[in-house]
This record gives sequence, C-alpha cells and structure tokens, in this order.
Amino acid sequence: MAAAESCIKALDLNAVRGLIVSGDAFINGSVGLAKIRHNFPQAIAVEMEATAIAHVCHNFKVPFVVVRAISDVADQQSHSALRSSLRSPPDSPP
Repeated sequence: MAAAESCIKALDLNAVRGLIVSGDAFINGSVGLAKIRHNFPQAIAVEMEATAIAHVCHNFKVPFVVVRAISDVADQQSHSALRSSLRSPPDSPP
C-alpha cells in the first residue's frame, strides 16, 4: 500500500482508497446494489475483474493492490450504456 500511495502522491492523482466489491454479475439496478450495500456498507465501488487476482494472491500470500478507474454507475441505464458502447466503433465515443 505504501508504494501505491507514494506513486499516487508523486503523480498528483485524484485517488480514493477504500473497499471495492468484486463479483461475477453485472450490477444494473437498485435490487443488486441494495444487496451489496447491505452486505458491504463500506464499499466504494463494484467491479468484476479483480476477484481472480485477489483469489490467487490470497492463496499464495502475495499482497496486491487493485487500481480502478470508474467508468459507469450501477443503475438502470447501465445495460443500455454497455450495449451502446459495444456497438460503437473503437475510435468513436459511445
């Protein structure tokens, strides 16, 4: 953590440190979000990719840090925003 925080400070990045909940489901509505907030009230974000990294690092007792850039909000528009971005050519905005 100290190395990550040192890099953040040196690069003058706008960063937030906190719990990120990781899972295997796309959260796109109030029901899923409410369940996460109930079980993990201190969570600041939800993502789907770091679970495998965390699992392997935990099993091998290797410390790790996950750095995320937040690109969307887990709400009712999430699925339509995802579909729109998947239809857009890579060089154009969604």
